[in-house]
Amino acid sequence: MEIQLDLFAYTKGDPEVERELGQMLLNNLRELHEAIQSSISKQDVALFRTAYHKCKPTIMLIGNTTFENLVKDISCVLENDPTPSQQLEQLQNEFVEWLNNISQAVKRTV
Repeated sequence: MEIQLDLFAYTKGDPEVERELGQMLLNNLRELHEAIQSSISKQDVALFRTAYHKCKPTIMLIGNTTFENLVKDISCVLENDPTPSQQLEQLQNEFVEWLNNISQAVKRTV
């Protein structure tokens, strides 16, 4: 899957702002990924909730409903049972794939 990021509306084409915004996107998503892992390993969904709340603007900025739904699915599964499971592992793997694709999109954008 190839992600297209259109940051122009936020950056007006300023390459420095694009670079900073792209780095912020990636930092937020990496933090969310770490929170997913910590929530599972510590069986503490509050860790995920905090990061998810912080990252919602980032997720919306990416503007991909499939990615938004993936994060919502992760949230629902963690809320129901944060213990390690095949379903959580699969969702986490999908998240990492998205993170890698978004990272590539940021590199193409800036």
